[in-house]
Amino acid sequence: MSKNVTQERIKRLEQHLKQENPVLAGCVQSFQKLDRVARKLGLMAPRIPSLRRYPGGR
Repeated sequence: MSKNVTQERIKRLEQHLKQENPVLAGCVQSFQKLDRVARKLGLMAPRIPSLRRYPGGR
């Protein structure tokens, strides 16, 4: 998945969460940080964000 597509999905998820439950909107950035750490540790394949593993993140 290209970086632009991923970023667009992340942006849409943040917008959705702001409408549905603003408290959760900040979690998106936390998951992005966890993704970076997991990649550096070799626990996650490059360029596959955790966003794709959850419903609505396809």
